[in-house]
Amino acid sequence: MNGVPDRALPDQRADPEAAVEAPVKAVRMQAAGMGSVRQVVERAGGAAAQLADIEEVSAYQHDNHELLIQQFFKADRSTMLALAAVSRFKATSADRSVLEALEHALTHWGKTRDLIPAHGANGRRLDLGFAYLAEELRTGDIAVTGAAEYGDWSSHLLTFDQCRPLPAAYCAEAGLPASAAEFVAEPKERHRQAAEHLDAGYAGNEDLTFAKDGTPTLKRLAGVGTSAAALKLGAEIKARMPERTLIEIISRTAYWLGWHRHFGPASGHDPKLKKPQDRYVLTTFACGSNMGPAEASRHIEGITAHEISPAKNRHITLANPNKAITDVVNAFTQLDVVKAWGDGSSVGTDGTQVAAHRPGRLPPHRLLVPR
Repeated sequence: MNGVPDRALPDQRADPEAAVEAPVKAVRMQAAGMGSVRQVVERAGGAAAQLADIEEVSAYQHDNHELLIQQFFKADRSTMLALAAVSRFKATSADRSVLEALEHALTHWGKTRDLIPAHGANGRRLDLGFAYLAEELRTGDIAVTGAAEYGDWSSHLLTFDQCRPLPAAYCAEAGLPASAAEFVAEPKERHRQAAEHLDAGYAGNEDLTFAKDGTPTLKRLAGVGTSAAALKLGAEIKARMPERTLIEIISRTAYWLGWHRHFGPASGHDPKLKKPQDRYVLTTFACGSNMGPAEASRHIEGITAHEISPAKNRHITLANPNKAITDVVNAFTQLDVVKAWGDGSSVGTDGTQVAAHRPGRLPPHRLLVPR
């Protein structure tokens, strides 16, 4: 029998009553065990309370922070509803789902119950959280009528009648044809001239060939090799600019420019660190390389995470690194290498996009940064 050891079963032929008593005893033991489990659950508040506790813990395991902050903003919900009731909102796009949910919530504002009836639009459930309203205001998808900061951005755009006379002046300044026909004819003429120039020079072009099906093929240019002057220049650059590690470069710039002077406690007092320049250089390297104090201590011999963490958490803010960067950039503009390819008033970029967040109601943008 399942769950009962073989040695606990007596010989049924010898004692039939004992054979029946053994499984009954095993069933009683199992029932007693289940009864103990039920008692523990009941003492903890019952199965429903235990299930609620499990669901509450599970809700916090998916980075859903709104459940944690709800208790702190619950007292302000009536104030936010009152502000929403007197404000005149306008959707700047075709999506009005948040405003419809807000109107539904304001309809049941006076109810004292925890939940209000579900509201649907086109069979779709709508859920109102003021976080959604704040996000719509920030991105400009919802505007406040008459407001300056969160007003309707589309009202500042020029109308079509206002824009109609502007292209002529712009085209005259930019040297472009003003009419649509002339605008199309001008690039067509440039393409025709380029095709004629290509045809005229094809006879002497040994690098361009055409297959039988008309597919053009451009041969790979043969290298001319590196000149002796270029080799000499490369050797001289290596001699004058020896290879240095990143932490050496940071240390040398800190020594020559003193950009680490911008770091320190918020009080403005002495940092009270042993060799503050060395400490700030290590902190800059650890945080600038995204390693962090703990990982940097594993790769740099002789330092601990505790040596870097105080400077990172207490002496460096969002403002003072920008001051240090300003010192480095201003010093770099004084070097002759800046004017090697121009007057130093412009920079080149390789098109690298870096996410940058601008506070306000506009969405995050991406910047092109020079390399």
